[in-house]
Amino acid sequence: MAFDSEHPETEGMPPAVSGNDAIPPIEGTLTAFIGRAQRGPVNHAVAVGSYEEFRRVFGGNTAFSHLSHAVLHYFQNGGQHAVVVRAINRGRRASLALPTNAVPLKLRARHPGTHELIRVSVDHDEWTLHPSRFNLTIQRVSRQGSQLVEDQEIFRGLSVAGSDPNYFVDALAGSQLVTVEGPLPDQRPLRTVTNSVGEAVTYVPMETDGADGDELTDYDIIGSRDESTGLFALDRVTRFDLMCIPGPPSGRDLGITSLVAAERYCARRHAMLIVDPPASWQSVDVAVLNARRHGFNSTHALRYYPRVTPRVGAERFPNDLPACGAVAGILARRDSREGMWSVATEANSLLRGGLGAALDLSSHQRTLLQRQGFNTFVRTASGAAALLGDVTLAGQALIGGWQASLHCQRFVARVMSELIEGTAFARGATNEPSLQRKLVRIAGFFLLDLYERGALRGQSPTEAFFVRALQDGDCGIVVGLALEKRSQFQVFEIRQCVAGPVTRNLEFGDALQA
Repeated sequence: MAFDSEHPETEGMPPAVSGNDAIPPIEGTLTAFIGRAQRGPVNHAVAVGSYEEFRRVFGGNTAFSHLSHAVLHYFQNGGQHAVVVRAINRGRRASLALPTNAVPLKLRARHPGTHELIRVSVDHDEWTLHPSRFNLTIQRVSRQGSQLVEDQEIFRGLSVAGSDPNYFVDALAGSQLVTVEGPLPDQRPLRTVTNSVGEAVTYVPMETDGADGDELTDYDIIGSRDESTGLFALDRVTRFDLMCIPGPPSGRDLGITSLVAAERYCARRHAMLIVDPPASWQSVDVAVLNARRHGFNSTHALRYYPRVTPRVGAERFPNDLPACGAVAGILARRDSREGMWSVATEANSLLRGGLGAALDLSSHQRTLLQRQGFNTFVRTASGAAALLGDVTLAGQALIGGWQASLHCQRFVARVMSELIEGTAFARGATNEPSLQRKLVRIAGFFLLDLYERGALRGQSPTEAFFVRALQDGDCGIVVGLALEKRSQFQVFEIRQCVAGPVTRNLEFGDALQA
């Protein structure tokens, strides 16, 4: 049973796909970032649409992490959508105590770090006749002693009476700035006022400081599937396309255990890991020799060379800067303008944000690097740098095959992700003819849109793609895509099994759990 793209209303087929059933057109590239930050929630995937949004949640540049630089470079180079996971190693949350006439009310910053600078004020306005009630104002300031408030929460009419609907423990459970610590008081906290005329409100600062913790280990980055930490915090995200894990300013390399785990996670999620070259790879010879020695090959990862440096203030970064964020931004910019299926050129891959390549590469050096799976920053005639190359980290082993093509691999991964999500309603269902037709129809219209946008090769839709229903017991489809030449299809299978979707490349027979 195949999708008839030229006669979509063929007798026996369901009517054209409705808005509720249709798979949305491919739009937007989402990049996931994992790393240390000044502040903010830990092990939660937070969506941000600009660097300013990132700063409001996670703070700005810091000496112990390149995460903020990576996110900044991403948006400077054209990225529009990101999710950020803050990871931490042995951080500590600051705390304070509000005095009462007996047991103090103890509060702790909700998130760890030295930049979670919380202060609290208490007043009894409107509650003179209600001795259990009080108002609480919680603020986060930009730095110690500053009056610049970055975030504020006001809780009115809180009560220390456990039977009260506005019991302070329950109400403060919704705070994004603090949590309540025991023992719990049964008297309201005293007012925070000065003795001056007018009784101006003052604030109680944190009495124990927070701590940013140590450099991340493989354990912190990988995290736990059961606890949804580290990489697995992204399980809550429906889809992402690229992943960045920038290394620390110390020059310490990301561990091979983290790289392998991140690559496998990206493969399972049909995404692409951007691998930064270690800071110690200061020459092309070192990069080529180490790439051969380490033997880390994958079609679900891409690597670049060299690292980047700011054109102004380069002396502040003796190890140069990882460019994963800038690379992701360049790819996202090209995706939005020309489609995920487009190939890199100097014009569509320029490096922005006041950045330049840390090394100038000759044509011979670029060839050596590409054979080892590196895409390279190349100086253009105008003196700028552009990211050129179209290889995954599979390197020379698959050059000439579609999997070695970065743009094809990324495009197929996104198509598979969209088809899996768009046909998820059939998961575990009985493979009946009516359901088969619906699956074929939904996938077919999605691929027809891609063909009409120039993503697939062929003078007609039948030369560009096909969709067929599975013929055995599982619900699912077989999809053929003409990626490079018309009527030369790369064929994939998607099964919507009870335990979850399973995909398979029928040409190479490589089964992957989705």
